[in-house]
Amino acid sequence: MASLVSNLRSARSAPAPVRWARGFALPFRAVALLWRHRSLWSWAAAPALIGVLLFVGVAATAIAYADDLLALWWSAPVAEGLWTGFLLLVWTVLYVLLIAVGVAGAYLTALLLGGVVASPFNDALSIRAEAILTGDAPSPDEVAMWTGFVRSIVSTAAVTGVYIAFAVPVLALNLVPGIGPPVATVFHAGLAAFFLAVEYADVALARYGLPWREKLALLNANRTMAAGFGLSTSLILWIPGLNLVVMPIAVVGGTALGLALYDPDERR
Repeated sequence: MASLVSNLRSARSAPAPVRWARGFALPFRAVALLWRHRSLWSWAAAPALIGVLLFVGVAATAIAYADDLLALWWSAPVAEGLWTGFLLLVWTVLYVLLIAVGVAGAYLTALLLGGVVASPFNDALSIRAEAILTGDAPSPDEVAMWTGFVRSIVSTAAVTGVYIAFAVPVLALNLVPGIGPPVATVFHAGLAAFFLAVEYADVALARYGLPWREKLALLNANRTMAAGFGLSTSLILWIPGLNLVVMPIAVVGGTALGLALYDPDERR
């Protein structure tokens, strides 16, 4: 599977559409790798379970409070009459759309925040995926489950914290009547796609001791490929079956992306 990393590295100097397409295809290639290497399944189980539990919790909260959020700028019409009936229909459509956005946001939240909760398990899965991708056996220290516990927790929490700092003002656009919710949805989708790539490429990059600014600069310099990977990972959330194991898919794909963008041998 070293050819996967080589394929991604060769695309870094390719035209933007090629870089984006390689990034977009990466999660599906990660699915193929997981399918072929059953030895990774036991390490993928914990991140998958954590992702499902977080999604259920966040989605249930989003659905429960969707009407309250909509009521902040438009309460449900209650008067009788034809015009009121039409307004109620429009309100209901917006309510259903808001629930759909909430469910999508729950998936993204499960991926981004779940990365913090599942970071030790993600690190263990990434180490073994890297061994398959590069053909190099991991060292005994790396294989030890809790070796990188503090490192992975701190690194993942930092990425998530920066994402939240950017996401809060974007999500606040939902409070603007009319155009606010659709604008917030578009901006948040792009922001989440990029930070999904940052967070899951960082699972591998953190092991090489890169400073936070260098990692962010590396992903930003290759943002076309990173955005393709993040968007594709987001879309997998809507594919039945795959959405239940999207976190380990993101870990394996992000590991390949991190190895493609950072080659330790080039720094020696």
